[in-house]
Amino acid sequence: MSILTRTRAHLPGRSLAAQLSALRANISRRSFANTAGVDSKIIAGLETGRGTLASLRRVADALGHYVSPYPSALANKRLHLGIGIRGCGVSHPALLSLEQTGDGLVATYETVCKALGERPRLLTIVPTWYTPEPLLRAILDGLGLDRFDLDPASPCPPTAPTRTYFTERDGGLWLPWTARTVWCNPPYDQVPAWTDKARAEITAGRAQRLLLLIPYRPETKCHQSLVADPTARILIFDRRITFGGRRNHLDSASALVCWGLSDVEFVRLAGHLPASHELRMSPVGNRPHLPAI
Repeated sequence: MSILTRTRAHLPGRSLAAQLSALRANISRRSFANTAGVDSKIIAGLETGRGTLASLRRVADALGHYVSPYPSALANKRLHLGIGIRGCGVSHPALLSLEQTGDGLVATYETVCKALGERPRLLTIVPTWYTPEPLLRAILDGLGLDRFDLDPASPCPPTAPTRTYFTERDGGLWLPWTARTVWCNPPYDQVPAWTDKARAEITAGRAQRLLLLIPYRPETKCHQSLVADPTARILIFDRRITFGGRRNHLDSASALVCWGLSDVEFVRLAGHLPASHELRMSPVGNRPHLPAI
């Protein structure tokens, strides 16, 4: 599994038309049209909210960006939330075209995003940060496995040995994680959402054992909720991890959150990992419990 690190658009709260205009600010429309291989009228249309997703993708790609979220992920979110076609604010044919072909009018796409609580964005295409193979192998050896059963936040192709995987195109947040052993190294700009999803899948019994690799940031509410979770056990790596696809390591230590492991399995896993220690709760006088290392 990898960290899908993504840079947000320059105007994340604005329309796709405004974001595109901001990205093209220092390039003439005609010059950019030649670079993108499209007519300048298409650029003009996209910057006023008209045009198709196919055209927008082509233009965004020429700027080193891509359109997010993917229509296929939107379709899975709609089904997950139980929202009918009428609730999306577009016609039946328009929605089916968007979900089944991934194309349609930009206006249709933005309307559906709004109905589903998503912000359409132009994100920078960057190299994937993937979990180093020696760490994955150590985890698998510690669990006595040759591969995981599911990676719900995988790049394509997957970098972690796994039987099944979901990518950003699938929208792993909106699909059930039905598997014996789940490995998840989520996008680090969405750690709280993926942590909540992991906990929900364990609680529902769809995932039996789940390992979540996230930054160790004890000042965050997300981390504090994990420390207070009696079903989770947390290992903190003593050295920062240098992820694949990058020369430098992460700007913080990393935490491996484990659910569903027996005491024997947890101890055996820890014994196979690089130097690490378990994060425990301990009382300090009469004050509420605080996380201690």
